[in-house]
Amino acid sequence: RSLWGWTGSFKIRGVANQFARRPGGGRFVTMSAGNYGKAFSFAAKHYGSEGKVVMPDSAPISRSVLIQVSYVFGRSRAQSARVLTAFFIDRVFCPLRSIGFEILDAMPSPDVVVVCCGGGGLLAGVAAAIKLSGRAHTRIYGVEPEGGDTPSLPRPRHILDSDAIGIVLVSDEEIKKAVSTLYNSGFLVEASGSAGFAAVVNHKIPDLAGKSAVVILSGGNIGKDELANFPD
Repeated sequence: RSLWGWTGSFKIRGVANQFARRPGGGRFVTMSAGNYGKAFSFAAKHYGSEGKVVMPDSAPISRSVLIQVSYVFGRSRAQSARVLTAFFIDRVFCPLRSIGFEILDAMPSPDVVVVCCGGGGLLAGVAAAIKLSGRAHTRIYGVEPEGGDTPSLPRPRHILDSDAIGIVLVSDEEIKKAVSTLYNSGFLVEASGSAGFAAVVNHKIPDLAGKSAVVILSGGNIGKDELANFPD
């Protein structure tokens, strides 16, 4: 459902929690190339706060257009703003457990759950919800692009390093084909959010035959300029 939500990704669950825990009317700044920034902008407006999103020059134009910051303040005021990021573990990771609970509502006892993995918050949240709900038999796989591991980031390592999770890698070409396949099937999913699907269709997940499986598709913020780089 995150694909069709207000901000096009699951990030709003954690960001809304960050803002809800703080008094309205504050000033906040963040750095994001996409989904966190869009969720940040939406939450800032909703909670009556001022926000500024700093984006790298390399970010796609379509991403910067998607991020509509309702209250932008100048440099002098930004210097007194509080920095928010996607890596506040307790306030961002914990709300992401709700996605795991939604999976269990739809499929009470899945054999396999496949989750795209960037910073690790979504994967950790889903894994925590499923494992702490007593589904010890459920195999959980996080899928990353080859060369995309970022061990310096403060991931919830106590969950991601557990034996309950397997990490699978997919190539850029496999991800591109996955985006195109999903698009031709009526699903607009960005590259990072298509990684789990890419792993399944390229037989990267072991022992799937006859199993009940869930693949999370996350992130629908992709523009025409980006889609032009994917095969038909």
